[in-house]
Formats: sequence, structure tokens, C-alpha cells
Amino acid sequence: LGIAELVFLDYPDGMLQPSLALRRDLTRLIRRHRPTAVVCGDPTVRYYGSTYLNHPDHRVAADVA
Repeated sequence: LGIAELVFLDYPDGMLQPSLALRRDLTRLIRRHRPTAVVCGDPTVRYYGSTYLNHPDHRVAADVA
């Protein structure tokens, strides 16, 4: 994929909230690295088939992205 750097924002696991601070941190990274594409999940998907429940942190991350 051509990933050269991994960046952690250090938000606590299981506690992610769609806050302005998180949006600001993510926007800052996107503007700094200027990727060709940003790949994220779909925050509206809660179930995949009949067995998978989308984790709240994953929905928040997708919503913020």
C-alpha cells in the first residue's frame, strides 16, 4: 500500500467520541500527509450479515473521517 509511517493519536481504546478535538487531530494529519485517498469504514453499518456488530469505536472513527 505504500505506507511509510504509522501514527497513533493516543485516544483511549473503547472510549472514542466524535469530538471536535478528534476531528481536528485527524484533519491535521490528512492535511500534513496529503494522501491520494482516505479509506475508512461506513459508520451507518452496524451489522454485517447476521453475525457481526460494528464496534462503537469503529463507527466513531468512520464518522469522523
